[in-house]
Amino acid sequence: MTIPSISEAKKTYIETGRLNRNVVSKEVSISWYKCKLQNLIPDMPYRSCGHKPDKFFEDQFTRYIDSIVPEAYQYVLTNSRLEKVSSRLSDQDLESIDTIDDLYIGTNGGYIAYKIGQTYTVHEDEHYLDFFNQYATTGILVKKESQVLGVLMLISEDVPTPYVLNNLSLKINTYNEKSYEMIKEDHSTNRTLSDFIIYPDAYLTTFKNQIEKLEERTYPILIEGDIGAGKTALAWYLALKTGVPITLSLEELPQSIHKQLIESALYQNETVIIENLHATNDESIGLLTAYTEEKLKDKNNSNSFKFKCNQLILTTVNSDRDIIKYSQCWQKLYNRLNHRRVAMLNLVDFASDIPIVLKKFIQRTRVRATDTYMEKLAYMIRGKSFADLNEVIKESLQFVENQSSPVLDYLPNRERTELQSLEEIEKAYVLKVYYLMDQNVTATAEILNIGRATLYRKLEKYQNDTI
Repeated sequence: MTIPSISEAKKTYIETGRLNRNVVSKEVSISWYKCKLQNLIPDMPYRSCGHKPDKFFEDQFTRYIDSIVPEAYQYVLTNSRLEKVSSRLSDQDLESIDTIDDLYIGTNGGYIAYKIGQTYTVHEDEHYLDFFNQYATTGILVKKESQVLGVLMLISEDVPTPYVLNNLSLKINTYNEKSYEMIKEDHSTNRTLSDFIIYPDAYLTTFKNQIEKLEERTYPILIEGDIGAGKTALAWYLALKTGVPITLSLEELPQSIHKQLIESALYQNETVIIENLHATNDESIGLLTAYTEEKLKDKNNSNSFKFKCNQLILTTVNSDRDIIKYSQCWQKLYNRLNHRRVAMLNLVDFASDIPIVLKKFIQRTRVRATDTYMEKLAYMIRGKSFADLNEVIKESLQFVENQSSPVLDYLPNRERTELQSLEEIEKAYVLKVYYLMDQNVTATAEILNIGRATLYRKLEKYQNDTI
């Protein structure tokens, strides 16, 4: 059976009205149908809704979105009516987009994501209008609890990786949970450290005393720790005590613009969080060192201090043992912050208190877990990190959501799911060689050391399975 390409399916649909549902997903086909009803044709330009949307998001949030979306992507941020609120568009032809409704710009990931309630990507030739055939569009919901506030639609030549999409979704949710909601609660002054950090109470008391000493003066603070250890959570806890922060995640931004972005943030914002400091260059480190030295000299916060930023919080995965690998510039900053550093512990540091930590972690999900689940989870994550724990819980929660279950009782068996049968391994390898050889049957058979007839039978079976 030969499956036509999406572009061929679209051409057939435009000419005849018939659609191959094996090629185009239900969501895309409905969007095409609506576009056709509205007399949109593939080579026509997209239309405008013709009116300016009401301001919906705070300026702080739109700046935050601009800081977390990697430079490789253009984007449009919309409100819940799908009207553009802000954007970063390098393609001038896209500048006039004022809505991502499919009736105005044709099939797109933003509209479909909003419609189905989850992240969705529309690939190049899945777009109804030919203009968008050079792009992939991906919609990510902006939510606060169960309420959809809007859509972030990425526009890029390459399809965003799952890592990029998951990371953006996590950061948007983190902002809405820890900032958007808490701004309305007097800058979260009623939140305690235990709302952000899930250490056992015995250690949390000592940790809290350390943090309170750092809070006495608004000098820069450096938070160190492994991935997933809670650096971002602590940074937000500290930042929200002085104001709503602007956040820069350097790991996702080109080093060439780090210094410019940091300098702009320090001059224009009172509270700044800079994440992943280990990913930057000496030029940026030099700027932060100069800021730190000036801040330390300006103990009384006099008018001589030239930066607006009064509270700077830095995060990094570096530690004492790592710094010797870095430049003298890095070591200089590290030494300046010698008494302003916080080292986050990881899950392995609480081996004897694992049940307590897990109970606190699960409580944050707002889903009840069975005793059996908790026992199995404690066994599974022995010797693992908070990042590993977070991944396991995420899979469990996804299963609960799919099953509409109020109880957390499913624990993914990763070791088991990674195992494959001999037939699965053979299928993957045969197809890999076949496509690497540009679908040359003779060359593939020679490499696999099997006859052409045998290979034909295998390919027919494997390709039918795929279809």
